[in-house]
Amino acid sequence: SAHMISPSLIDIYRRHEAPNHDGPQIAADCLREAIVTGVLSGGAAIRQDDVARTLQTSKAPLREALRQLVSEGLVTFIMNRGFFVSEMSQAEMEESFLIRAELEPLAIELAMPMMTKTSIDLAEQYLHRMETVRDSSWLCRLNLQFHCALYKPSGALHLLNMIEHVHYVSHRYVHARYSRYLELPLSQDEHRGILAACVARNTPRAKFLVQEHILGALESLKTDLEPLLRERGQQDG
Repeated sequence: SAHMISPSLIDIYRRHEAPNHDGPQIAADCLREAIVTGVLSGGAAIRQDDVARTLQTSKAPLREALRQLVSEGLVTFIMNRGFFVSEMSQAEMEESFLIRAELEPLAIELAMPMMTKTSIDLAEQYLHRMETVRDSSWLCRLNLQFHCALYKPSGALHLLNMIEHVHYVSHRYVHARYSRYLELPLSQDEHRGILAACVARNTPRAKFLVQEHILGALESLKTDLEPLLRERGQQDG
């Protein structure tokens, strides 16, 4: 299995940097990725001066970005103390995957009648990149892009928005496993199965495989991360 490469906040910023960028959006995207990929770990204080300097932005857009991440549950605000990266927990991990297991079969059901060769080809491209990627922070993004390529034809914007938010929360746990075991899963068999069901326009099978895929991921994470989450729980307690 491949060993992963872990970026820093400045690397993440360089990747997101855009010529005509929207300050709060870029800051939120960079911080979200840094939290999800463990560059900023649970309980860490977010030092606004340092982060603003790294992200080449001022305090106001940064605070707007931090408020957005508070609403997504990735950042916590403590009165008179400031912003902190939210702690990880077994309960949050389970909740995020159980929500995905309900929402994503619905998304694929709504998308199926609208799915075109273009959306399937796009999902196939993301899948191919997932099979060859070596940087774990790209893997989670590609995973979201793969799933969303199949769900987007539904046009169900609220549902897609919810799925995107809960993906970020669940991906913190997927990443924690990569960091702990320093390896990437090379097999994309489950994703290939979901894609094949979409090509065949087999809605019941696609729904079943999506749900199995998500619940299977939760079960294996529970086993792999149980010691890690227990250590963290004891530190808090």
